[in-house]
Amino acid sequence: MGEIISGIGTGKRNNPLKCSCGSVMESKGIREKTLFTIMGPAIYRRSMYECPSCGDIRYPGDEELDVVDTTRTPGLRRMMARAGSNSTFK
Repeated sequence: MGEIISGIGTGKRNNPLKCSCGSVMESKGIREKTLFTIMGPAIYRRSMYECPSCGDIRYPGDEELDVVDTTRTPGLRRMMARAGSNSTFK
């Protein structure tokens, strides 16, 4: 799974990444993140950007994969919600 998502979120961008404060964000290299998928854990490498004005940090690859502030993929989150709704917690 890691090989499938390896190209997402890395590489040179065609357009500069803008921060919500209006500044252009600067690349701070590649960071690893372990994602938990329906097929098991996968190591994911993505570019990190930091705003020189306000210090905000963004990972465009996380935004593209919908894994901002989480380590679970959308498919796994759906499975967890479905499993939790099938029975009571007694």
